[in-house]
Formats: sequence, C-alpha cells, structure tokens
Amino acid sequence: MNQGAAERPGAGGAGGSALVRSLLAASLAAEGFYGIAFLPRESFMETLAAAAAPEAARRKYDVDSVESVAVLALRYGEGDYPTPPWADARPGETMGSPPLRIARFARANWYSELSGRMLSAVARTIADAAKKGLVLPSARKWHRLVNSGLPEKPLAVKAGLGWMGKNTILIARRGAEGKLSSHPEYSSAVALGLLLCPVDLEPAVPVPLGNLCGECGRCVDACPTGALGEGRGIDEEEGRAFRYDRKRCIQHWTTLDEAPPPDIKAAWNGRLYGCDSCLEACPHFRTDPLADCGIGRLGPSLPARYFTEHDDGVIRRDLEGSALGMAWMSIEAFRRSARWAI
Repeated sequence: MNQGAAERPGAGGAGGSALVRSLLAASLAAEGFYGIAFLPRESFMETLAAAAAPEAARRKYDVDSVESVAVLALRYGEGDYPTPPWADARPGETMGSPPLRIARFARANWYSELSGRMLSAVARTIADAAKKGLVLPSARKWHRLVNSGLPEKPLAVKAGLGWMGKNTILIARRGAEGKLSSHPEYSSAVALGLLLCPVDLEPAVPVPLGNLCGECGRCVDACPTGALGEGRGIDEEEGRAFRYDRKRCIQHWTTLDEAPPPDIKAAWNGRLYGCDSCLEACPHFRTDPLADCGIGRLGPSLPARYFTEHDDGVIRRDLEGSALGMAWMSIEAFRRSARWAI
C-alpha cells in the first residue's frame, strides 16, 4: 500500500525540504553534473504509467517508496585515452591492425562514473544536513540508477531537463549553477542518471522545456542507414511525428551476434561499438573538453586483431568494468566486426 501524503517521510517540514533540496542540488553541482532537475512523486509516477514501465523494474527499484527524483545529466568528453596495455600490438609485430572505432560515450565507463558521483553527492548532502540538525536516511536508501529499466529519457523531458532530438537522443539544458556558466547552454553529449530519493523534497511541479529542434534535420540526413526520418511515433509534447527504426540503426547491430542487412554492413565503416553519426551532425553535440573518467578507459578505438587472436574469456576479463563489459554484449559480434575490418 502506498503511503499517504501525511505519512510519507519528509525532511523536517517545508523549510527542511527546501533546505535539503538546496543542499542536494549544491552537492550534485559540486560533482560536476551539467543538468539537474527534480520531479515530485506524482510526476514520477505519472511518467512511469504513461511509459508502461515494466512491473519487474518497478519492483526492483521499489518505486512505491520513492518520494522525489533527481534527474541528472553528466556531460562526457571526447575520450581520447591511450589504448589499454592489454590491447597494444605485440612487440615486433610488423603487420598493422585496423582500428575498430568506439562511440564517444563508451570510450570510458561514464555510467559508473555518474553513479559514483551521485553517491558522493548523497553522502555530502547527508553530512551537511546533519550539521543543520536534519537526519536523513542512509545513503543505501537513495537508489542510483543508470541504464535502468525505467524510462530515463521521458523522465528527463518531464522534469524539464531537456527535449528529445529527432535522433531520439536527449538534448539537455545546462544547470543554473554559476560554476557551469562557461558550459554551452545545451548539449546532447550527456549520460543520464536517476537518483530516487527516500524523502519528499517538495520540488515544484516541473515545466517541460518543449522541443527546440525546429526545422533542423541534420541528424536525419547524417544517418548512414536511414534509421531516422518522419512519419512514425509521436512527440507527445509537440504532437509532431518522427521515426526511429532500431533495425536500421548501426548501434543496434554492433553487439548482436546476428547478420545485419547487406546495406547496413556496407555502411559499417570500421565500427566496434556505437555510432556517432547523428550526434556529430547535431549543432548541440558538444562534448566537455575538461571531462575526465577514470573508470573503464578504452579510448577511441581498439585494434581489430585483438579480437581475432584472443578467446572470449580473455576478452571479457580485459573489458570488465568498461562500457563494453556488459554480460549481454556479444564477444562474437565484436569478433565479427574485427574480421570485417581486417
């Protein structure tokens, strides 16, 4: 049974709720989050219902206990890190190995980085609140979600964090914190996260930003396989039709051990994971030149021969902790891309 409004855990009344919300926002900004928006419980639950969030995900994250939600955007960098030592060419190797390209968002594990920064912000908020006489639930009760089964992009739009571009990527708006004033006003080079808060922070009812793409269709034109276009699906905020065909998207195929259609294979162009074509064309795709991530660094590419010369166990061990280390990703799909490149 859901708790009634009078029974739900607050933060010491309206004044306490506003104070904790302010402390949390300041802590998140100190962790470098580019965009920060809050959702009240009612808006959160409405969005889950509208998106038909899976019951299994609702139970897994105990959504009935959620009182407020912080929707967060972390701007990632170019990821120009050196090739990991385990993937370097063998000493004395004379035959070169073609590079397999990795999309920018996966050149380091920005999702783990985002989760870690959320945890640091929560710990700081709990400590700062205690200094002011407010006792908050322990950090383990503040659920930190990235790549979850909950509708992260619809929640971001609902919270006014940004809008959905025609390539279905969220274009986030910069936060109001002064330390971010040098950042661009909008960026689609962001990883999203949800912080499910166990106290009612009493945020204002959000006002969605609205779709600001206008007549721009650069992402649609740039897609090498025609996965984007007009005519299917509806942008609920604007009522405009758009189309995203997952089966035409290169990124969809990069981790599947299945044969893509011949024209998609022809457009592969040395990719290992992901495809940045629609993002690179977007005028709001602005990576952060100062962003850094120390977790799961892979860099812009890995040598193709690495995947043809090692077995699955070795590759999974080496990729562990990186954005390419997820159990559902197919090593054989990576090996297939390597064979094509070679």
